[in-house]
Amino acid sequence: MWTNRIRMRRRTFLGAGLSAAAAGTGISCAHFQGGAWRFFTAAEAQTVDAICAQLIPADQDPGAREAGVVNYIDIQLTRPFKKHQAAYRNGIAGVDAASRAKFGKRFAELSGDGQVEMLNDVEERSAAFFDLILNHARQGFYGDPRHGGYVRIEAGPQHYPYGLFCVAPGHQLGFNDLKTIEVADFMEAIAGGKAKGPDFREAWEIQKVIDAAVRSSRERSWIIVA
Repeated sequence: MWTNRIRMRRRTFLGAGLSAAAAGTGISCAHFQGGAWRFFTAAEAQTVDAICAQLIPADQDPGAREAGVVNYIDIQLTRPFKKHQAAYRNGIAGVDAASRAKFGKRFAELSGDGQVEMLNDVEERSAAFFDLILNHARQGFYGDPRHGGYVRIEAGPQHYPYGLFCVAPGHQLGFNDLKTIEVADFMEAIAGGKAKGPDFREAWEIQKVIDAAVRSSRERSWIIVA
């Protein structure tokens, strides 16, 4: 099921994803601000946001919701993803209809466990839509912010350790601030004997996925990552 497959790999991917995001945009103490929806209705956006939040959930680090992935998908559906508009419109309607039939509520109104159960059903019965939104969620989370994806990491005084460097609302952390945090994590890892981030083996797993993606694009076929 997707719950095991995605979440088991989340920490491996997230280490590289957050590093890339931080290098490109910095970390901001302000909240993500989305504009008016371009393709989605407000209800559709809520459903897509809730789905993405389960596919790439937040833990001690931000997830798809905090990254504003729904904004990325909404923007791209009026651009390169136009061919997927019908798939999203029908897929979202199908998810909400199935959710009402099973639980009497829209998908976004379900508990976390209820959403996970529904997504397992979606993966089994609507695999094409599930794979589509999963791929787009990943693109939005790890992609270049100029395309409407990950624009900032929400942080504030309550978010250790980033809050230590937030001198005022909207202040961006600089390169030296991030390196200070990385060095502190490294020293804590040495002292505690426990890794604080991806190790070489995890980096190798990431590289295998990247290589497979490149090969898949070149050969126009699915590649199994062993």
